[in-house]
Amino acid sequence: MGDKRHRLDLDDEDHRLLLATSVRFGLSQSEVTRRLIRAALDVGPALSQDKVQTVAELSSQIRAVGRKLAWVVKAIN
Repeated sequence: MGDKRHRLDLDDEDHRLLLATSVRFGLSQSEVTRRLIRAALDVGPALSQDKVQTVAELSSQIRAVGRKLAWVVKAIN
């Protein structure tokens, strides 16, 4: 691939979010954009389908632990 530059048009709010994301993760705006595009296509380092499934499974487990903790607290009271 060559080093071609492409323009991306964003409204003010989306640009603000891009800047904030760039600062938060210490990445250039271009790198943030590249990672988001790759993640959306399920080929990049960020939100691959495997990771989405893992997050869903972990969320389910965390909810189950929360229910059990609530039951224990209720039994103690």
